Amino acid sequence: MITLYDIPSKAPGNVWSPNTIKTRMALQHKSLPFKTVWLEYPDIGPTLKGIGAEATSKWEDGSPWYTLPVIQDSTTGKVVADSWKIALYLEDTYADKPTLFPFGVRAPVEFFEAYFTETTIRPGMRIFMSETCYRLNPTSEAFFRRTREAIYKLKIEELAPPGPERDAIWAAVKGGFDKFAPKYASNGDGSLPFFYGETISYADIVVASYLLWVKIVLGPENPEWKEVESWNGGRWVKLIELLKDYKIVDA
Repeated sequence: MITLYDIPSKAPGNVWSPNTIKTRMALQHKSLPFKTVWLEYPDIGPTLKGIGAEATSKWEDGSPWYTLPVIQDSTTGKVVADSWKIALYLEDTYADKPTLFPFGVRAPVEFFEAYFTETTIRPGMRIFMSETCYRLNPTSEAFFRRTREAIYKLKIEELAPPGPERDAIWAAVKGGFDKFAPKYASNGDGSLPFFYGETISYADIVVASYLLWVKIVLGPENPEWKEVESWNGGRWVKLIELLKDYKIVDA
């Protein structure tokens, strides 16, 4: 059995993190059963250190920064951190299951993820970070607020308040999706829904995971999310719909 370590929230079903959603979808794409262990932010470091997980980054003071997702596979005894490394591990270890990387190619998907994140998600991080903070449980919210305010040198409430600055952030995010939509539409007659046309891949999981994060932290009825739904002829909300069988909430 695979154990997935994830971060709870006040959102319905607990799930919100785009990186852990990537792993949830990847596990389901591979038809691999798993269970979830929920960790509030202050518990992530001690718990992951205790199970032998690698730190994925460093804090400004040089101390190890442990992040989720992490999986622990009782079949192999492996503990793997980082959503991309987890995807590679699942692909290699469970090669008999449906592939995350059609045609055996991984480099284009790795480039795709980096380019997509830089082009469409990074411009909106001030909005996404502030809205995430409000969705967390009190213990995690306090940790998240303290650490992110130290990174941004601003109060959470100052990251993206309503007004022209927030509007400009959304315009930049939309500009990123506007650049990306033609790349998705370049397969066939432009109507094929996935990065590889008719074939689901980890690239589509990446896009859907970030979109679901935005939808969850804003709320499905939020006017800003409704605007996202309309972008590029509704292409992105259609992608989420096509991947709806990958349940991001535990049964």
